[in-house]
Amino acid sequence: MSAPRRNVLTPAEVLALSMPQKRRGPRIRVSPKEQRTYGGVVYHSKAEANRAAELDIMKHAGKIAAWTRQVPFPIEVNGVYICTVVVDFRICPTAAKGGSWLEEIKGHETETYKIKAKLLLACYPGIDYRVVKV
Repeated sequence: MSAPRRNVLTPAEVLALSMPQKRRGPRIRVSPKEQRTYGGVVYHSKAEANRAAELDIMKHAGKIAAWTRQVPFPIEVNGVYICTVVVDFRICPTAAKGGSWLEEIKGHETETYKIKAKLLLACYPGIDYRVVKV
């Protein structure tokens, strides 16, 4: 009569358990890189890539002077660094039209985004921050 088998894992089973598990929960829908690429840059969404193309057209038409993508804003509260908010675009109009503004392209507003937007507006009062919902 053989001894009962204890719960012993084989080396392959141990390796499988130590590997990172696949993400569970809702999947974020992201378009393929080919659809999110404009001018050799891969954007976070198709909407951002399309807006970059529109901004280039506006620049060549003379409606705006320049634009920049992925503009970082460090957030500090009472001298303590909290996070960095990265805004999608800074748009600089022609000299006759006044100051620049910031644009955020949003399809879905997460709770994290809502908090960071409030922090940005609280730490940088007076900025022209515009959200373009798609």
